[in-house]
Amino acid sequence: MSVVLISAFACQPFTGSEPGVGWDTVVNASKFSDVILITHPVHKEFIDPELPANVEVHYYDGPFPKALRGNKPGFEAHYFLWQLTLHNYIKAHVHRPYDVVHHVTYGRFWTPSSLYKTKAPFVFGVVGGGETTPLSMFPFLRRKVSLLRQFGMLWYTYSPPCPQPREQ
Repeated sequence: MSVVLISAFACQPFTGSEPGVGWDTVVNASKFSDVILITHPVHKEFIDPELPANVEVHYYDGPFPKALRGNKPGFEAHYFLWQLTLHNYIKAHVHRPYDVVHHVTYGRFWTPSSLYKTKAPFVFGVVGGGETTPLSMFPFLRRKVSLLRQFGMLWYTYSPPCPQPREQ
């Protein structure tokens, strides 16, 4: 049977939005493959009782100090570093071979993932997040946050940290 390594920072049973997408992807993949799930430990109490038998789960907290995660910029920095350090965590802690790597959540194209560095084929998405805020709306929004998001999307569009797709 094939083995799929799934990266789902947000993954929780019986919820919607990103955590629900992460969980539903794991459950559906487990119907056809063995699954190695890497997720954040905040979901552990919800995942463990519902875990399918052929899913091996790793809870990775990442390198960002917990004291700095309490606000939106802190959370975003934590998630960014979680993604960038995930490949090193997998190399050190996942000892089972896998056939494909799938980044599932968060599903936004402008946040990098280090999982392209694995030797297995890498599936990035389904992703979104390419929408932009019209300039006419800026007076009604938190300008710094909106500008930072716009800059991040622009930067990632023109400077993706992933190499070009490999020929099969």
